[in-house]
Amino acid sequence: MDSRARRGIRGRAGVLLALAPLLAVAACEGVPWEAGHPVYDEKPSAQLAAAAKVTKEAGTARFTSSLVYGDGATRATDTTTGVMDFTRDTASGERALRIPDALPAKDARALGATGSGDDLDRDIDEARAVRTSSVYVPVRSGERTSWLRFSKGERKKFGLTHSDLARLNGAGAPYGGTLAETLRGAKPTVRPEKLKGGMRRYHVTVSRTRSLKVLPVALARTIRADGEKPKVTVTVDLNKKGELRRATADLTPLLAALHRADVLTDVSVLRADYRLTRLGKWQEERFPSGHSVQRSERVIVPRSSLKPGQCADTGLVPAKKKRVLKVDCADPHGVRAYAKVSVDETVTKVHGDDLLTVHKDDLIKDYGHAACVDRLAKAPKNVTEDVAEPATVSSVGKQSLQLTKAHGTVVHAKAGKALPHGTRLKVTGDFTCLVRTDQSRTTG
Repeated sequence: MDSRARRGIRGRAGVLLALAPLLAVAACEGVPWEAGHPVYDEKPSAQLAAAAKVTKEAGTARFTSSLVYGDGATRATDTTTGVMDFTRDTASGERALRIPDALPAKDARALGATGSGDDLDRDIDEARAVRTSSVYVPVRSGERTSWLRFSKGERKKFGLTHSDLARLNGAGAPYGGTLAETLRGAKPTVRPEKLKGGMRRYHVTVSRTRSLKVLPVALARTIRADGEKPKVTVTVDLNKKGELRRATADLTPLLAALHRADVLTDVSVLRADYRLTRLGKWQEERFPSGHSVQRSERVIVPRSSLKPGQCADTGLVPAKKKRVLKVDCADPHGVRAYAKVSVDETVTKVHGDDLLTVHKDDLIKDYGHAACVDRLAKAPKNVTEDVAEPATVSSVGKQSLQLTKAHGTVVHAKAGKALPHGTRLKVTGDFTCLVRTDQSRTTG
C-alpha cells in the first residue's frame, strides 16, 4: 500500500470519528433515521399525485360525495355515502337525491328525477356497487334483492357507455363521479398552506373537462356543447401523512352554460364536496357476491319479447334501445304488456281525403300505435287497474308501407308531390302493446 492510499484511509476514519458523538446523541434522544416525507418532500407540482398514491396505500376508507344546487326554496342535494377498498378496486355507495317541488320539472329531470310529465319522483334513494370495470345495480323481487352486473361490454350493448351508471367506474378512486376524478393530473404551482395538526391545503385549477366528471351526464353534455370553457378551482386538504381528507369546489362558473341552454335558470350556486374518513380501518361494506349476482344481459330483454300480462322496469336502459328489465307484476314495474296486434290493411283515404290529394309526407302515421290504443279500450280490468292516468301507450314493432296502384304497380312518390290517381297504401306489421303504470321502480 502506498503512502497516498494510507492518507485516504486515515482521512475517512477521521470523518467517522468526528460524526460518532453526533450519531450517539441522536440515538440516545430517539431521533429516527428515516427517508423524506412521501408527499411533502416532493416538488409542489408532484405532491397531489403522490398523495393519491399514499391514500390508496391506506387500503380502505369511507367516503361522502355531495353536490348542492342553489339555496333557499330551490336548493337540491345529491349525496352519496359509502366505502371503498383501494386494494381490491371495489366500492359500494348509497345515494340520496332530494329535489324540492319549487324547482321546475324540466330542471328536476336534468338532476335525475324520474317519471313522466309533472308527476315526478323527486326523492330518490338507490344503492350501487363497483368492482374494477363492472357496476352493480340492486333489483328487488318481493323480499329478495339480487344484483345486476353491468360489465363494460354489457353497458356498450345497452347504450350505457356514456351514462351515469358508467361514470361510477372511477379512475381517481374505485367509486367514480366524485371530485377525486377532477384531481387526476392536477398540479399545484405553489407549496400548500400549513394547517393545524400537520394538515396541508392546496388550491388547484382544473379544466372544464375535468370538472364535468362530477356532474350528472345530462348536465355535463349540455355544458360541453357550449362554446365557453371556464376553469374551476378545487381546494384540497391532506392530513399529516399526505392522505386525501377533503376536496371542495365551487362549480358556479359552469352554470352560465346551463343558463344559456335554459337549464337550472333558478339556480345561482353549484358546489361539490368530497370527504374521506376511517382511512385504513375496517369497513362494513355492502357488496354483491355469490348467488345474488346476475348478468344484466340475461334479464334485460327486448320490449317486443314481452308477452301480454308480463311487466317490466324501464329505468335502467335508454328508451331508444327498446330493452327493459323483465320483472314480476307483483313487484313495482314501469310498464305492462297487454296485447300483440297485427296490422294488415289497405288505405285509400287519409283524414277523409282521397289519396290523390294527399302528399306522401301526410302518410307518416304509426298504425301500430293506433291499433294498440284501440286494443287498450277493450283490455280486461286486471290489465288496466294500475295504468297511469292519462294512459300512455307505446307500440314496439316495425310497420311496412307500400304505395301501389289498383293493379299492383308500385308507386315511387316524391315528398311534396301529389300521388297518382288510384293510389293505395298497403300497411303491414306486428306489434307489442305496452302501457305505462303508476308503479314505482324496481331498482334501488
